[in-house]
Amino acid sequence: MSERLRYWLAGTAALLWFASFFLPAVRFGQDDWEPGWSVAVIGWAGPLQLQFGWYGNLVMIPALGRLAFGEPRLDSNAWKLGLVLFLFWFNALFWTQVPADPGPAIIAARGSGYYAWMASLLIIWLGLFVLSRQRLREMLADEDAVEPEAPAVRSALHDCDPPFQIPAAGL
Repeated sequence: MSERLRYWLAGTAALLWFASFFLPAVRFGQDDWEPGWSVAVIGWAGPLQLQFGWYGNLVMIPALGRLAFGEPRLDSNAWKLGLVLFLFWFNALFWTQVPADPGPAIIAARGSGYYAWMASLLIIWLGLFVLSRQRLREMLADEDAVEPEAPAVRSALHDCDPPFQIPAAGL
């Protein structure tokens, strides 16, 4: 993946994420639409309803940095950060209520802020996944291309005595 594409993906995801705070995110019943920032303010309480998607916001900042400014080919462990984002994204698919004082507020409709937020998580996850897969493929190709040891080195390694002998355990 080219550096320009990585910057474009990270910039698009950051723009969508930022816009999601100002776009209408959810509507409860016949009430007015709630903007994304008001949902973000109460999102930390999501685990009370088994909704953990809000915590994706905390993972997005390092993930954006890793996508935009990381190595040209991310190490094969970058997929773990992407996996965490994907799990938060998947959990947010089933978001149906928000904790409130009189009881949970049921979500009647999702707005463009919700979908912008979901798209930003998905873009970052896909970017990290593709980059880590490229690195994994390169590592596997490098292992296949490793030259065998020179014969002199190989025979020297096989002919040397170990520095110490492990005694046999006898009872």
